[in-house]
Amino acid sequence: MTRTILSFLLLLLAAHAGAQTDPARQQVTFMPVTTQCDEEGDINRLFIVYTTPDGNQNALTCEMPWPVPKDQFIGGEIEEVDLNFDGNLDFMVFLTYMNNTGHNPIYEPYIWDVDSHSFISIPDCPAFISPYVFPEEKRIVCREIRDDMAEFYQYEWKDGKLVNTGQWQDNLNELYNQ
Repeated sequence: MTRTILSFLLLLLAAHAGAQTDPARQQVTFMPVTTQCDEEGDINRLFIVYTTPDGNQNALTCEMPWPVPKDQFIGGEIEEVDLNFDGNLDFMVFLTYMNNTGHNPIYEPYIWDVDSHSFISIPDCPAFISPYVFPEEKRIVCREIRDDMAEFYQYEWKDGKLVNTGQWQDNLNELYNQ
């Protein structure tokens, strides 16, 4: 019993010692998200400004998937989460909903680059729809609801890239009527 507890403690210490958190990332501050409108007055871009500990301000531009009328816009919030499971908080910005029922929120993900001390787009990554991050399993599952079907996409980090590792569908009527 003592050996099992000692082994477990050593394993926890090793895992904790391996955590890599960039001190610069821990001190990043975000400004309120601003928007840009097209000639019809619909929102077509979001601007995210953040300040690093050295005082540098950086700006990122998110293109909206389609123009959204200003009076119907719901979005612009930033959710900080570790998307690539490296111990540093990355973030997703909520762009808008895919439909007006409140289903299928669309997020644009960015990861923290330790070398440049800045956020970068994830190469070849589509926008996330209804993402759920499972840090213990190092995976992200996105869900899109269409009529009575839900389509799921699973992503994992492999060799420094986000890879789609699975896709499946579920019939919502069957799930809810069980």
